[in-house]
Amino acid sequence: MKKFAFAILFAVLFSASSVYATTWYAQDGAGAMSTRTWNDAAGGGGNALTWANRLAGDVFVANAQTGIDIDTDPGLGAGQNVTISTATSGGGFTYATATNLTMNMNVQGGTSICLSITGSTGGGTIVGTVTGGSVNLCHGVSDTHTVVTINIIGNITGGGNGAARGYYTTGAASIVAITGNAIAATASGIENSGTGGWTITGNCLGHDTTANAGCFASGSGGITVTGNIVNGKRGSGATGAIYFTPAATNYVLYPKNTSYSLGTVNANATEMPADPGVVNVLTGTTYGTFTGTLSASGVAGTYAY
Repeated sequence: MKKFAFAILFAVLFSASSVYATTWYAQDGAGAMSTRTWNDAAGGGGNALTWANRLAGDVFVANAQTGIDIDTDPGLGAGQNVTISTATSGGGFTYATATNLTMNMNVQGGTSICLSITGSTGGGTIVGTVTGGSVNLCHGVSDTHTVVTINIIGNITGGGNGAARGYYTTGAASIVAITGNAIAATASGIENSGTGGWTITGNCLGHDTTANAGCFASGSGGITVTGNIVNGKRGSGATGAIYFTPAATNYVLYPKNTSYSLGTVNANATEMPADPGVVNVLTGTTYGTFTGTLSASGVAGTYAY
């Protein structure tokens, strides 16, 4: 009976271990992500992955292999993300916009650029977080695509080196639409150095100890921000060619003193409310370069009570 019970326990434990997320290492040079060899030992010789058996939570490490082409959703559908990574040993992944995929994955830069995006047709969507790397210019995403739109649904964070942005583009007329926050770290969260206009439906958060921005528009294309711009003690929430189109509840936040805590609206911060619009300001009242048009009972210049 004891042997039988032990056998049942062993079977349960073995079965449970088979559904744990795994770190997989690329083995065989350039090629499609779904058809190449992945092994759970960096040097090979461990367990090989059958692609159809991958699990949400799996981590795919480039392992010094370059040109790993994303040819299908690396994840398993909505809410079932995997992570692609260059956290160790370099290498990198590529994505061509003509493939036009929705990719349920997190992008983790490391000692090299994690994901390089190219192309001028199609498009694509990344649903997940994007993070810059630990080495100079080792961005989470380096994007040279043109014309078409890449969508990012998730937060983007700068890396641990001053020039390892979370997402960086140089593509002429490239369009990137972000739904999520751009967060500065030792590097900027996002940087658009191209001619295409970006949009971010979310917040741009600067940094307290480094002079880096959440949203940096260094090119002529600029970034349109719909959300809050939150400045740190040193790094701006947004800088460069920034177009601010906030909703009524959005604001810009600045430190008022050294007790300021990033993003906290209190006596240590200066909050600048969004433009209320001329129809919400009393007729004849000037604010900025505008004059209010609000009236009560059709009588200009009067209040409702």
